Amino acid sequence: KSPFVMIMAGGIIALTLLGLVFFIMILSKSEQNAFAAAKQKFEEESYPEAKGRLVDFLQAYPDGEYTEQARILYHETMILEIIKGGSINAAGVTEALKQLDDFIRVCRDLEGFKDERDDVLRFAERIVRLGATVAEGQPPKVKPSMPPLEDSKAAKTIMDQFAGPDGLPRALEDEIRTVQRKAEAAIRKATVLDGALAEINGHLKADDTLAALESRQALIDEYDVLSDDPDVAKILTSIMEREKSLTKQEDLNTDAVTEDFLSSNRVSAALTLRTQVTVDQVSQGKLVFAVGVGSCYGIDSETGEPVW
Repeated sequence: KSPFVMIMAGGIIALTLLGLVFFIMILSKSEQNAFAAAKQKFEEESYPEAKGRLVDFLQAYPDGEYTEQARILYHETMILEIIKGGSINAAGVTEALKQLDDFIRVCRDLEGFKDERDDVLRFAERIVRLGATVAEGQPPKVKPSMPPLEDSKAAKTIMDQFAGPDGLPRALEDEIRTVQRKAEAAIRKATVLDGALAEINGHLKADDTLAALESRQALIDEYDVLSDDPDVAKILTSIMEREKSLTKQEDLNTDAVTEDFLSSNRVSAALTLRTQVTVDQVSQGKLVFAVGVGSCYGIDSETGEPVW
């Protein structure tokens, strides 16, 4: 109970508390600085470096003050690294869609996710367009394929989910429908058009233009997206030109018939619809018209009797 001992003990406790406060402040400042450095790389669009810094941050501060923001930023980085790249292939479209699905699944219950709905919509729209472009066979020399188009349609479903109560703008809906239809036409063209052309050309070689027309129409009926394809339009031109070449003009050296034929003695009759359902119909003064025997007649619409 010595005053000196008590003062020393109090001093030690005070210094310990003060050290703990400084430690917490330093730790907090360190967390803030680490997050700010990662966010800066994200804003600079240095996505590979931002991704590495965010992974390190989440491992060092799994329950920190900035953990939620860092987790959202990490998933956005994973998406943007793919969709903002210089070029993308079918595998890239699939991976971008997977990362968007992961973003929604992992972060949708976080407090800050409600502020990310516009970004989700923007990411999904970008994947829709990229998927349709790759499915169409872009960049050049890439074969059109269905998987990227399926990813595009899946991303469109995400757009619908995050569009809000008013849905997507009509112009945007039409634009997306156009690019996806264009992609589907390219796919159908790559997979079925060669076989159809071979069949049509076979008919043309046999001078069977009618069968060629029927094959072309069957192709359009089954794949409506090919109806406005330039190559399909050329097929019709080829058929018409072949039919024209097969048509020959022949002079029979026969005089034209100039003799007038005698008119028939038979009485002609005109058939006119009569909707009278009872025999006691009363005329309402309304007429319908019927043509027959070279004349026009006025027929009572109720009784069916000729008026003039």
